Amino acid sequence: MTISEDDYVEEAHGVASRGMPILHPRVSAQNLNGDPPTVTVTDCIDFRHFIQYYVATGKQYGAVQTGLSASTSTVTLMNGAWMVTSAATGADGSCSL
Repeated sequence: MTISEDDYVEEAHGVASRGMPILHPRVSAQNLNGDPPTVTVTDCIDFRHFIQYYVATGKQYGAVQTGLSASTSTVTLMNGAWMVTSAATGADGSCSL
């Protein structure tokens, strides 16, 4: 499921969010001479101020994120544009700043 699809499903089920995850992305690897060229981006996403909740009740949706989560994405140059071709986010507490 893409992020956009996930957001659509949550909205359809009455889920909203407060706050924003704080990002700290950095390029950790690159293969610009590859066919196609790729770049790996890693991050330690801070979810401590991001809360999802049910609009109707105000109750928390899902598990409470209390810390930081490791993230790795691969972006690939396709038809002149960089596109995310894979992404994975680790468990809560899987990284530190």
